[in-house]
Amino acid sequence: MRHSALLAELSGRLYYKAALALHTGLRWGEVHGLAWTDIVLDSDQPTLSVRRSFQGRPKNQASAATVPLGIEAAALLRRWCREQAANDNDPRWLFPGVHGRPLVRAPYADARKIHDATWRTGISKHVTPHVFRHTFGIWVYEQTGDPKIVQRLMRHASFHTSMLYVHDRRELSTVVDALPRLTIGMHLRAV
Repeated sequence: MRHSALLAELSGRLYYKAALALHTGLRWGEVHGLAWTDIVLDSDQPTLSVRRSFQGRPKNQASAATVPLGIEAAALLRRWCREQAANDNDPRWLFPGVHGRPLVRAPYADARKIHDATWRTGISKHVTPHVFRHTFGIWVYEQTGDPKIVQRLMRHASFHTSMLYVHDRRELSTVVDALPRLTIGMHLRAV
């Protein structure tokens, strides 16, 4: 997926929600449940604590965790904080609903806007808000090769759930060609 082209088609708070989900692997409902007190940006290692979703409690016990923020995610949140402070009277929540509180139901309008932006960029894949989380899981796996890291960063209760996100997009011939060379230069004898 061409993520930067898709993000460029999104605007305002939807851009920030999508970029945050892409950079953190948060579920869409968790993005909507974030309060500024869940974010620590002024430390050596910025973090984000998942304490709620738009439905109330996190999905499971593993979901309620503190995760590190990368440089881009921290910069994105700083920029959104400045933008939101200029526009909102009570900026307790990152993405408040109409009455200043977190949303109480799934933001289906976001999915429609993401679908429309996907169509405008020429992406043929059906992109939903959950695709951002899935993409994050794939990127983590490609960077680490460790499904346990995927499980920890995505806050899955089950390792088996994390395995659904583990897709390596490399060609198998590339992987096989990179295996250790054990016999090159050795004279093999027929036995």
